[in-house]
Order: sequence, then structure tokens, then C-alpha cells
Amino acid sequence: MLKKKIRNIMLAGIMILSASPANAKESSYTKGAKAIYDVSSNSDAKRIMPGAIDMEATDITFISNQKLYPNTMLDNLSYDKLLNIKNYTYTHTTETDYNYEKHTVRYVISYRMSPSQKRAAENTAKKAVQKMRIDKKSKISDKEKAWKIVSYLAKKTSYKKGKFTPYDCLVKKRAVCEGYALAFNMMTKYAGLKSYPATGTLHGDNHMWNLVRINKKYYVIDPTRCDAGKKADRLGFMKKIPGLKYDEQTRKMMRRYKIRLHAGR
Repeated sequence: MLKKKIRNIMLAGIMILSASPANAKESSYTKGAKAIYDVSSNSDAKRIMPGAIDMEATDITFISNQKLYPNTMLDNLSYDKLLNIKNYTYTHTTETDYNYEKHTVRYVISYRMSPSQKRAAENTAKKAVQKMRIDKKSKISDKEKAWKIVSYLAKKTSYKKGKFTPYDCLVKKRAVCEGYALAFNMMTKYAGLKSYPATGTLHGDNHMWNLVRINKKYYVIDPTRCDAGKKADRLGFMKKIPGLKYDEQTRKMMRRYKIRLHAGR
């Protein structure tokens, strides 16, 4: 009996040849950092993906007899969930046997922080916000909340290369701009502020800062530029920063969440 099998595997947009992943014995299961789901459609896979990311699974496989579109499977993730993904690759396998097709998509994901590091950072952020009395129940203005968070980071954190995460910034108290911006974003969540980290360049160097909703308008706040050494400076607080350029990822995020920056203070 002649059987025709076609395997087209795409890894990060590059066509390669490889064996397909092992068949799932159950409709869906998780084991440690591995998750396998038998789905009926691409929409099901997109719906399930946020939950798998919440579990911080590092090896996620979807199997279906319907066509799967791996480049769409992260579309339903909130910006907060995307922020904790450091990088990812995926393989896409199509196996044909007579009139039957089996589609398999496998994601391999690495995260910025381990689950224990994430919990430690969130616990530190929450306690700091509560101690400053700027939580969601506080009647302090949005602007004052944002300034207190910037001041806290300036006082507690020092700039150090190679430290990129909220854990580095809030727990280890050493970070670069990425750590500052992500820690600021984590703290605003507990303070009831809406904030989005932005990426691009500052005078040609890679940089990360925040777009923060203050009194129903969005402003640029750059926690790193506000750090004047154990105290905060208003140099990067709700001001236009010369030399700041947004990358396409940030522009896409701004379009998705309809963010329009307000000029001035």
C-alpha cells in the first residue's frame, strides 16, 4: 500500500525538514513545562494559548485535523503576558495520508523570569505600593501615584548592565532601562494606573520606557532618566524626550490600544 506523507516544517519563517512531534496520547495534558492540546480549529488554539502562557509552559504543542496558523496564535495574549516572553520559536508540521491531514504546531518559549522570580517581584511591587498608600483605593491623583513610583525606583535601584527584569530591579535592586520600565509597569498595576512599556531607541541606543495614562491622557514616563541617584528627577517625567524613537512593535501596540500621546505636562 502506497502512502504519501508530506511534512512541511517552518521554524521562525525558515523552511526545514524534520520529523513530526510525537502523537499526543490524550486530548490535552500538561506535564511540567510541557503542554499538548488536541484542538478542533485554529480559533481553539488561540483561545487556549493564554492559559498555557499563564502556566509558563515552555513547550506547547497543538494538534488538529484542521489547518493551523502559528503566526496568529499569540494574537489573544494581553500585553502583560507578552511582556514576560523573552523569545520563542515554532515549528509547523503538515502530514498528509490519503485524504487525511494532521497539522501540528509546536512552540518553544523562554520567559524573562522564572515563576518564583515573578512571584517575588510581584510581592515586592505590591508591598511597596501598599506602603506608599497609592493602591487602587487611594484618592491620590494619577500623576502623584506615577511620581511616587518613579521616586521609589530611583531610591531603591541602581543602573547595572545585564540586568533586564522586574525581579532584577525590585528584588536585586540592579537593572538597565528594561528592568526599570517593566518594574514601573508592574507597580502601576497595583496602583490602579494603566501603563504600557514602549521600546525603541534613545539617541540611537536601544531603550525602553513607559506610556502611562494620567487623567485620561497618555504621557511618556522614562523611569531610567528619572533616576538621578537615590532621588528622582523630572527629566523623563511626562515630558517630550529628544532623541526618543519608537519601534514598529510599539507603534503596533499603540494602534491596538488606541494610545495617543499628549504633548506637555
